[in-house]
Amino acid sequence: MSTAWSPCAVWGAPRTTLWFCLPAIAVLVLPIFARRRFPFAGPAVYWLVGAGITFVDRLLIPYANALFGATSHICHRTADTADIN
Repeated sequence: MSTAWSPCAVWGAPRTTLWFCLPAIAVLVLPIFARRRFPFAGPAVYWLVGAGITFVDRLLIPYANALFGATSHICHRTADTADIN
């Protein structure tokens, strides 16, 4: 929500348009749902897509506060593979 409602003149805000920012964040979060079927590939794709988005706009991922929780979840779940059968 912070990405969608922020004015463009805010210091540290992403410099790309919302037409890129919002779909990029949605595509970034989608691999989280693939974790149950692909225990390693889901989090790995999350990190690779995040790196790709950073090459386009280096301020988008640090600016989106909601991604902090998603990234913390991915870090924890990648390290904890005991619950996967």
